[in-house]
Amino acid sequence: MGYTRRGETYRLMKNYDAALRDFNRAIELDEKYKWAYTQCGEIYRLMGNCEKAIANFSSALAIDPENDWSWYLLGITQKKCGMLIDFTKNLEKAIKLGKIDYEKTGGSFREAFNLAIYYLVAEQNQTAYLLYEKTIAAGATKESLKDAKDDLDELTSLFPEEKEFEKALALVKKALSSIQSNS
Repeated sequence: MGYTRRGETYRLMKNYDAALRDFNRAIELDEKYKWAYTQCGEIYRLMGNCEKAIANFSSALAIDPENDWSWYLLGITQKKCGMLIDFTKNLEKAIKLGKIDYEKTGGSFREAFNLAIYYLVAEQNQTAYLLYEKTIAAGATKESLKDAKDDLDELTSLFPEEKEFEKALALVKKALSSIQSNS
């Protein structure tokens, strides 16, 4: 969809108002477009508007309640906004669904890294690190490591005081650097 591609470009350029216009136009054209709702939620979180961010993540989850990544995004938004009871409940949901996806895909790198970040945010650090290490040792691809790095970059920018997030990011960066130097 043209609106979403342009909206994504605007988001990356930090032109949030233009990005929201495009994603909202995409939603007008397809009210079941969960990815557009998710993008709006992320933009509103970046803008510091907790209420609208949560509303958009909730809309995405109303369309697809089995989407572990949307539960994670809702959870970290609630954590950032100080809604710790809801945050805990929604991270537990992300972990539960993430485990199912991980098992369904036979432990795909992407699903493994998603599950690891859920554990990390839920302060199950040892489990998170073991999963990061296991996935890296299993030969995680350059693309999956880049995605994991990007996710951890976003998380550390949201929560710069969380040293455990920085530690996980350093682990992934080291693995990515090793792959890039061998290329």
